[in-house]
Amino acid sequence: MLLDTNPNVNVLYHAGEILALAEGGAPLAITAELETLGATRSHPGLASGMTAHPKVDPLTGELMSFRADWKKPYLRYAVTDADGMPSVELDIEMSSPSMMHDMAITATRSIFLDLNVGYDFSMLSRGHRMPLRWRDDHKAKLGIIPRNGGEVRWFEIAPCFIQHVVNAYDADEATIVLDAVRYPRYFRLEEDGFTFEAPPLGVLWRYVIDLDRGTVIEKQMADICIELPRINEGRTGRPYRFLYAAEQPTNTEIRGVVRYDLESGSILRYRVPEGDSNSEPVFVARPTHLVIHKRRYHRPRATNALFLRRHELS
Repeated sequence: MLLDTNPNVNVLYHAGEILALAEGGAPLAITAELETLGATRSHPGLASGMTAHPKVDPLTGELMSFRADWKKPYLRYAVTDADGMPSVELDIEMSSPSMMHDMAITATRSIFLDLNVGYDFSMLSRGHRMPLRWRDDHKAKLGIIPRNGGEVRWFEIAPCFIQHVVNAYDADEATIVLDAVRYPRYFRLEEDGFTFEAPPLGVLWRYVIDLDRGTVIEKQMADICIELPRINEGRTGRPYRFLYAAEQPTNTEIRGVVRYDLESGSILRYRVPEGDSNSEPVFVARPTHLVIHKRRYHRPRATNALFLRRHELS
């Protein structure tokens, strides 16, 4: 049976199954040769839909995910064990539906992003295909929930939009660190109510959440414009040092790959010629080396190339 979904955002291997994921749609099982199998067989708790960016704990094998909806209660949280069986399924009440594309986890908590981009269905009558826009009057918040379920605590932050997180971790029992690519605004309409403003570029931002005091410290980490950040997935939810991302010299280009060292602040760049573009970098770790895998598109010849770049880890 084929599903009414277009899983073109992400691919995940979990509980012996390869899942192609869409924005909120049902996961689609595929083979390693990209043949469609149909609805997931190993993840019954996720068949009704989920984010394209769930998080897998590298130590426990648990899969944390959510489903954002434009119908009340607007958010559903789920935890799936390493065998694909649901262990937590929880509806979360929100004041309005938000555009949630990604989430983060630590070893003990999951993090939701209730930010300034949300749904406005009146836009459909004006010819917009996606009824999403920036909301000046919405209070941006980070939601923190124990990984195994419980009460969500919301922490207000400055207005922004986050499409992709980098990573998060517990600095101590009462402090969470969240790193993400932050936009000061996104999908903001002009006064005519139809045209979107040119979006700014995303930059690396850090949120330090104090659970005891109920406060959040926000700061820019680097003066680089990036998207599609990746890390060594063996460090998901744990302290880490390096991130890899596609560089954005303008808001219409993805051109180049950067490695950012969170300890030293140093930046390494793999430059791509002007006129070419590249895909999201993928980190593949080995015991003594790492490989950065990316695709590059050469516009004049309309050709694609696959690049594998090897680095010593010592």
